[in-house]
Amino acid sequence: MFTYGMSVRRALIAGALAGGATALFVALVGEDSIDAAIAIEDAAGGESHHDDPLFSRGAQVVGGISAAVLYGVLMGVVFGTVFAAVRHRLTLATDFGRSLLLAAIGFATTALLPAIKYPANPPAVGDPNTVNQRSIYYFTLLFGAIVFAIAIGAAYHAMRRRTDRASATLAAAALAVVGFAFLMIAWPNNPDSVPADFPATLLWEFRLQSLAGLAILWGVLGLVFGWLNRTRPQLIATGTSDTSGPSEFDRSGDPGQSEIDLRDRTATPEPTSTSETTRR
Repeated sequence: MFTYGMSVRRALIAGALAGGATALFVALVGEDSIDAAIAIEDAAGGESHHDDPLFSRGAQVVGGISAAVLYGVLMGVVFGTVFAAVRHRLTLATDFGRSLLLAAIGFATTALLPAIKYPANPPAVGDPNTVNQRSIYYFTLLFGAIVFAIAIGAAYHAMRRRTDRASATLAAAALAVVGFAFLMIAWPNNPDSVPADFPATLLWEFRLQSLAGLAILWGVLGLVFGWLNRTRPQLIATGTSDTSGPSEFDRSGDPGQSEIDLRDRTATPEPTSTSETTRR
């Protein structure tokens, strides 16, 4: 049986590896653009900006790597918890596919949408006085996107009970486009403008690298977690129980549940009639 504890333990491993992969990417690829932006910020600050920083650049790099790994572990706990709760509603055939689907939804909801509306800015871009305002905009957008994702999932399963899978999927996709477009239009724009003399190439290099780091985090998390929950061939051959069975969170009445499939496979044959038994 697939249990919550099993899900979280495997998600912790996947999250740690995902955080490590993200940290490695940032250290190897992202540091150059950050250093270039800091150099521009220092040059623009002039005499007043030459105070010694609280932490050296090396300490900041180490702190950023540690934070990426810790963030990956925390995201792993959240991912494993959500997967255990919604596994019976993800109608793909294997846990590997379900893991990739959930990771794709997580990336689109918590990374891609906020990055389009409020893209990351490098040092020297942004007014320190608007940090609180920008944080409120960002986190309320994130909350709204998660609420929309949950609503779209519920709508899909409601439609799935009344129509075929293709029609329900098409309707859910249309709802996602409309809902996320509403969020993009309804939420306020970024209050900060990019300085006219800041290099556009460096700006978009930083933004794309930030988004790529999040894509790596979600991609590795989904792949590793799915691999850890794969159906092992040797267990199938010997008939040994595996994690591909029903979850402790499963509920009857939802289409595509493993419970329904399990009942179908283990259904007992219909009893013979009384008259037939008498003849025998």
